[in-house]
Amino acid sequence: MPKIERVEKDNFSSIVATKNISQGELVRILVGKISPRRNKYSIQIGKKEHIMDEIGMYINHSFTPNTKIVYRSVIAIRDIKVGQEITFNYLENEASISFPFKCKHTGKWVKKDA
Repeated sequence: MPKIERVEKDNFSSIVATKNISQGELVRILVGKISPRRNKYSIQIGKKEHIMDEIGMYINHSFTPNTKIVYRSVIAIRDIKVGQEITFNYLENEASISFPFKCKHTGKWVKKDA
């Protein structure tokens, strides 16, 4: 499985690739407690299924992501180079966003109501 790691810069955590990852490659299998309730750090993997993964909780949102979440799998949807941030589009997985926020790259609000 490709290597990724958490990095922190200016009090902002993210996940980056530590080796090149090819499109279609499995980046991570999400593991952790599954709850019927969402929270700020969970990832929705099914109807009323939200997982708390110690790495996944730091995968940030992007409107132009390089991964997608398919149940518990984080899959590269394009090639990812060493050092690039791993991202997914929260709006594609979440039925609603627990804590709406402004995207740091676009300035657009990331929000969705159930």
